[in-house]
Amino acid sequence: MPHKMAPTPSPPRGLVFFPRGEKPAVRRRRWTFVAVLIAAAVALTWPVYPLFSAASPQILGLPLAFAWVVLWLGVVFAALLWLFLQEEPPDPGESP
Repeated sequence: MPHKMAPTPSPPRGLVFFPRGEKPAVRRRRWTFVAVLIAAAVALTWPVYPLFSAASPQILGLPLAFAWVVLWLGVVFAALLWLFLQEEPPDPGESP
């Protein structure tokens, strides 16, 4: 009698945000990061950006419009750094 091999699971199709078996804490951290990215996108486009598109007042010598963009650049950088520092190191025996 021939030996039957177990069927291998098919690879996921389409856009995959999380691999199967991902921990809930990791999912929460990644969804928080996505929320920050969406907030930055909204803050830097219409209808929010025109509220801060004035040349005055100046903040640290920068016009308000430029300071607004620099602020959100810092927020996104801090969120990305936070996400990176929260990643768990891979297991030594696990392949990439």
